[in-house]
Amino acid sequence: MLTQLHRLLCAQLSVLGCAVYQADAVPPDATFPYVTLRIEPSLTMTGDGSVTMMSYHHGSSAHEERLATADALSCIVPASGLPLWLDCGLAVLYRPRQASVTLCADHGVLGVSVRFDLRLYLNKT
Repeated sequence: MLTQLHRLLCAQLSVLGCAVYQADAVPPDATFPYVTLRIEPSLTMTGDGSVTMMSYHHGSSAHEERLATADALSCIVPASGLPLWLDCGLAVLYRPRQASVTLCADHGVLGVSVRFDLRLYLNKT
């Protein structure tokens, strides 16, 4: 289920025009810009969880790029939520009640993190 959810999210993020990786699987030779996904479902795999999308930028236009990416990431999920149909049910991303955009920097790499709420509705078998 998580693999399918990751594929569906990568398809949604393709509009950004950069590579998308699992947060713990970024290749050492990844080129900038790129986006990572961290999917954190509830421990029971039902109910509430979160998805964090983090973009990384480097170079003279990195600040402007990360602000544009933050806007683009925020627009991917409409106010009504983004439904993603899975073989085992439905996952819906929602904008959190409070803004969850964080700008960060580390060793010349600029980033922006955007967190969304995740709700899973799985088929009972």
